[in-house]
Amino acid sequence: MSQYFRYSFIILITALLFACGKSYSPEDKSEGKIIYHVEYPDVSDDHFMKSFLPDEMEMVFQGKKTMNSLKAGMGTFKSDMVCNLEDSTMGQYVKVFTKKYKLLVNGKDILPMIQREMPDYTIEKTGVTKYIADLPAEEVILHFTEDSIPDMTFYYTSEIKIENPNWCTPFYKVPGVLLQYEYTKYGMRMVFTAQKIEFRKIDDEIFTDFKGYKELTQDEMDEQMNEIFESFNY
Repeated sequence: MSQYFRYSFIILITALLFACGKSYSPEDKSEGKIIYHVEYPDVSDDHFMKSFLPDEMEMVFQGKKTMNSLKAGMGTFKSDMVCNLEDSTMGQYVKVFTKKYKLLVNGKDILPMIQREMPDYTIEKTGVTKYIADLPAEEVILHFTEDSIPDMTFYYTSEIKIENPNWCTPFYKVPGVLLQYEYTKYGMRMVFTAQKIEFRKIDDEIFTDFKGYKELTQDEMDEQMNEIFESFNY
């Protein structure tokens, strides 16, 4: 093959690749995974159930989709929260030993559900920035309308390109991806701190790979989860 035809062949292949669409690049920062360390400030180290609690949470993200996953007890307990901004759906999937439960919420029902988990609050941006998992994180303070609830200090980043990342959580007023925050659910206070962030291609199937889960109502799911976590209150 002559040098002229060799160069023509390379140009043709390059043109075909671009014609097929742009491939994913880690520089896009729109797909990947975050690993959080999880702490339980209100559970003593000598609590007989402490070892059962998950000490790590994985969050995968793909544009308008996110999934937070917690697991413990060598896989005997697993909880996945899938949020899809494309069709305004949220799914909570819980596996306890051989039992599998799911809660599916759509559109207009999501905001009232998450608002009942936490009193209203305002956001104060302090202007303080620190690095968490090698990304700049801005400090915000949550001031609650109920005086009985103390202020909370969170850190978020705008570097990760997820559209409206907290829309399906009680922290929907925070504009970026949370890298350090706390959350109380089913009577259990948890503190999450990002340890590692990896930008890479995420398969679509990971957000829908849930088979054999029994659908519950919100009250039924709360009852099941409260039974699981109530032992930590002793």
